[in-house]
Amino acid sequence: MYDVIVVGGGHNGLTCACYLQKAGLRVLVLERRPIVGGAVCTETMFGGYRMDVGSSAHIMIHLTPVVRDLELERFGLEYIDMDPFAFFPLPDGSGAIEFWRDLDKTCASIEKISPRDAEAYRRFVEFWGAINEGVFKVFLKPPTPGNLVSTMMTGQFSRAEDGSTGGSLDTLRKIFTSYGQLITEWFESDAMRTALAWLAAQSGPPPDEIGTADFAGWHAMLHRSGAKHPRGGSGMLTQAMQRCFEHYGGEVRLDAEVERIVIENGKVRGVRLGSGEFFAARSVVSNAHVQTTLLKLIGADQLPGDLASRVGRIRVGNGFGMTIRCAADTLPDYLAAPSGGQPHPSHHGLQLLCPSLDYLNRAYEDFRRGVPAQDPAVIAMTFSAIDPDVAPAGKHTLFLWAQY
Repeated sequence: MYDVIVVGGGHNGLTCACYLQKAGLRVLVLERRPIVGGAVCTETMFGGYRMDVGSSAHIMIHLTPVVRDLELERFGLEYIDMDPFAFFPLPDGSGAIEFWRDLDKTCASIEKISPRDAEAYRRFVEFWGAINEGVFKVFLKPPTPGNLVSTMMTGQFSRAEDGSTGGSLDTLRKIFTSYGQLITEWFESDAMRTALAWLAAQSGPPPDEIGTADFAGWHAMLHRSGAKHPRGGSGMLTQAMQRCFEHYGGEVRLDAEVERIVIENGKVRGVRLGSGEFFAARSVVSNAHVQTTLLKLIGADQLPGDLASRVGRIRVGNGFGMTIRCAADTLPDYLAAPSGGQPHPSHHGLQLLCPSLDYLNRAYEDFRRGVPAQDPAVIAMTFSAIDPDVAPAGKHTLFLWAQY
């Protein structure tokens, strides 16, 4: 019998499994695919190009102790800085905004577009950085809504933007407004508004959705953590996690799809695979979606009260993203940062290709009407510019991410 079975070998499941196994428990990870990683996975395609099949830019993990606690560098993980972490070329090619980890360099870039926005961005980072320092501390504690809200307010509740007292209501308004409204109030130039809105939109909701302000605000933390990409591809994170887990005695089974989490007399007994094989465990941790876990793997008949009904009503984010993965001979040559297709700082991070905030809003309006966006905004990523391991010599990878 296992102490714990982890259903799903994605990065969250592997993180949990590593900590438990390292603490001395006997842990089994069951992954339905032939490789661990879930959305943090890299596969070799097109004769030698290493393509990320899900996430590529690693950010939030660097605001946690996971890499250090699990000693993942010891197990082969090497991170490369994406600096600048974002690049926004003006649509007419007359200039660009570069978002560097160094705040001064970022503000110097913004100043070329709008001196007032450069000053505003410095205040923005100070204000939202203080809030999100607290938010990320909450992420490392047992979560409660009260903890989250109170921590977000710590250090800001009694201070207005200008440093005076009595700013609590203004701070609350900022936190609970939409990111589109927040950005429009804070910045004057279309370039800054568009760049930050497109970054914030990566969290999913449209710019006018109430309560989403921190989807823009948390990007202030990038000036602390930076954005990084694992050498060899995004999946090198989960490969290192698997090696860590197995080093401490953990067991991974691939091509092992869990059909049922077995409950008897109100207690978990283990899991049953689609093949019929049963594994006994004292506890089961699911890395699957909450609705998949509770309604499919456990079953509504095993849930107390109206829990099944409430879980079924959970608002699920729309699956509205697509990626085109390209094997390329050269890198993009931007009018705003000519490079002749050769590696340039503009290629290091997220390349924000969105002409205006109105352009982004129209794409969301198409989605609300139930049709794909006619003109979706795009993020380009060219990791071969900083990591030659992901493409054959002299060649490049190009990922184009769009939300529709």
